[in-house]
Amino acid sequence: MLGQKDEIKKKELGMKRTLSSGLVFLPIHSFARSCFAAFLYFSAATFFCPMHLVIGAELIDRTISWEGKQRTYHIHKGENSNNPLPLVVVFHGGGGNGKILKETYGFEELIDSGEFIAVYPDARPGGWLPDDVSFADAVIEEVFANERIDRNRLFVTGASRGGLLTFVMAAKSRHAIRAAGTAIASQLQGLADEFPFSRPIDFMMIAGTADPLMPYNGGFNTTTAAKSEGDPKARVIPVEETIRMLLRANDIHDSPKISSLGDKDPNDGCTNELRLWVNATTGHRTALVKVEGGGHVVPGGRQYLPKETVGAACNDFDHADVMWKFFKSSKAAGKAMSTMPPSTKASFDANTEKLLRERVNELFEALREGDIAKCIELSDPAVVKSKGPDTAEKFFKSVSGLVKFAKVQSSDRTIKTITAIEDGKAAKVEIELTLKGKKQPPGYEIWKLIDGQWFYQETTK
Repeated sequence: MLGQKDEIKKKELGMKRTLSSGLVFLPIHSFARSCFAAFLYFSAATFFCPMHLVIGAELIDRTISWEGKQRTYHIHKGENSNNPLPLVVVFHGGGGNGKILKETYGFEELIDSGEFIAVYPDARPGGWLPDDVSFADAVIEEVFANERIDRNRLFVTGASRGGLLTFVMAAKSRHAIRAAGTAIASQLQGLADEFPFSRPIDFMMIAGTADPLMPYNGGFNTTTAAKSEGDPKARVIPVEETIRMLLRANDIHDSPKISSLGDKDPNDGCTNELRLWVNATTGHRTALVKVEGGGHVVPGGRQYLPKETVGAACNDFDHADVMWKFFKSSKAAGKAMSTMPPSTKASFDANTEKLLRERVNELFEALREGDIAKCIELSDPAVVKSKGPDTAEKFFKSVSGLVKFAKVQSSDRTIKTITAIEDGKAAKVEIELTLKGKKQPPGYEIWKLIDGQWFYQETTK
């Protein structure tokens, strides 16, 4: 259930959420820092993982300055190693914190034996939000600088609400994540719309078919139905539909290899099936551990709440061990993802860049004048089609209203830089906005080149 702070936050950012209900992002970046209702609506019960009380591994508390505020994270490592170790970033669930993960997530023995170093970031009081990707990226960079890390072996994982942030990290992190994985989490519609999987990555999902908070077959969190029912962005996407999204990102079309992790506890009411898809050319993998009868408890974890509330705990395998084995065997994703950050090698000729600048300015003028039809005309047809014309129209009307309310003029906007991305098939446009004489943090519009013409796709921080 949402806590009091979540409720206050939801009211304060209600307008921003309204603006995020249309196309992917707002074209005016100062109004584009949406709070993403899906994250606020989904606040699962605190989950607990298997207890591995091993003495020896060290936990170091650290503070980092992020967007003018002090944020915390914790480094978990064993005895010093002469060789750089992999880094695993672990995001805690709703109601939890990073510090408790040392003894509850199940990685203790692996870390103490020198398999890898883990970092546990702390969410803000209201929980994880999609813009925490930039916070996590900053933490990773700091750990890279201060610890002996093999940067080619960076992994990300999370359970429950931490799994939601893991999905966003897989889509938007600036770092070359070699593999990622989630437990008791499936993608939310709002996050899938805002952050589609667009690059190949090894990814494993562990999900229970009887999870009331993250329904395997999709729908709404049944424990918060009164708050989230009807909000399409808060809808849980079926687990196997999320897997299909990951398969498309990995360009996998073959059938999976199917096996089982065993039935160690025949009395827990759970069985499991492991499906593994592999791209024979690139080596990228997508995996699903389907836990039949499993609830909102990580496999191997204790039954922290009654089955009637969170479903059953599966005792047949340890989710942390299975996830690490998947990460450790990853071979292709790191190299593939390291090529994904914005390319500076590709560039546009003078005429192509001129046409892009004209289209960027044309979209802004259409918003300022309330020409909604023109806004839709300038947008990527595939995005408009996926959302529907009515939704697109409602979205641009909302943005146009804000532009008029703030009295933003053409002279208030400056195109600072244009960077070619996706080997010149798209562009990242840096825009600086000045409101009442005060410069705002830069925003970035993504435009796609389709048949020689530029079309707006999204706006990012």
